Amino acid sequence: MYMAGKRSQQRIMRLILCPRNHVACSFETRTTNISFLVDIGSNVSLIPANVYQKRNASQQTLFAANSSSINVYGQKTLNLNFNLRRDFMWTFLIADVSTPIVGADFLHYFELVPNLRHKCLS
Repeated sequence: MYMAGKRSQQRIMRLILCPRNHVACSFETRTTNISFLVDIGSNVSLIPANVYQKRNASQQTLFAANSSSINVYGQKTLNLNFNLRRDFMWTFLIADVSTPIVGADFLHYFELVPNLRHKCLS
């Protein structure tokens, strides 16, 4: 059913600010409760590699802002539900990181904006 008028804005309410020196925050998916770090300083989106993936040789190497190297072991497509009226299908790089990271590539593609004042993603 179609309803006339402006759609109300939906927000993720479980947004937690990270104690870092750059703009970052974290949120959880609705169905899997996986916490993702939203980092607008990261150019790519990453998920942690498991023990078996780390046994294989690294396919490429990324460099962090502090010049440390991050090994990349492949890629994986995930279907994420953040309770924003739709699912977000995205291909993440599998890397040697401890926390899944949603980078600027994901935010730009889906036109999402992290709102740090109201602690939400819209």
